[in-house]
Amino acid sequence: MQCLGKKEARLVRLLGTEHARIRRPFIITLSRTAAKSGIRDTAGQPRADKATVTELYWDAILLTESEFLDSSYHDYTSFQHQVVRQVGQSLTMYERGHKAPSRQKPVALWRQIGLSYSLLYYPDWFQDPIWCKSDSTRLQVVLSQDISQVVKQLLMSLLEYAAAIDLAWLRLCVLRDVTGIKDLLRNLSWLGGRVVPNEDRIAALDSLTALECAMFSDEKYVIVEFEC
Repeated sequence: MQCLGKKEARLVRLLGTEHARIRRPFIITLSRTAAKSGIRDTAGQPRADKATVTELYWDAILLTESEFLDSSYHDYTSFQHQVVRQVGQSLTMYERGHKAPSRQKPVALWRQIGLSYSLLYYPDWFQDPIWCKSDSTRLQVVLSQDISQVVKQLLMSLLEYAAAIDLAWLRLCVLRDVTGIKDLLRNLSWLGGRVVPNEDRIAALDSLTALECAMFSDEKYVIVEFEC
């Protein structure tokens, strides 16, 4: 979707590398405080007016969630409405101190609205930023660029970042055809990781709406998890 590409370019341009480098990652946290005052940046305020910053935060969330759009789904407006609705529900629950409603079966992290979102940028390794989100225990990182020359260095850096924000697990969602994925999988046992099975789309119908099943999918990723 062309509009998503424009959002990414604008977001990186407004942040500047001093906000996006791993030393000062751009982090959006959803919390009871955020529910009252708006989504906030915990890494430092980008140099832009309030309206632009608010739009920037929404762009970051939408871009992160769009990484799991099914390749056959092209209705951006419905996708945007779905994500905004889910974020709104999450903020309302945080403000009221309510727990998320239980589902018949556990839902994968990539399907959940994150408690926080991060944009990481390694200019020496990658041209584009890396999109992340987390729940209370896991950091999810989407890797869609060539990792062949930096597998071990990148993993160590991401593990360090996850530990720094007090998370116990690092979950990598790596595009199946990305250059370097074979190196990662070949060294998986040495690195202490394990492959997480992809979602069973048929079984998921029991706990998801038809729209949720049609809109999102993890089939294009190999999912690997590491303990921090």
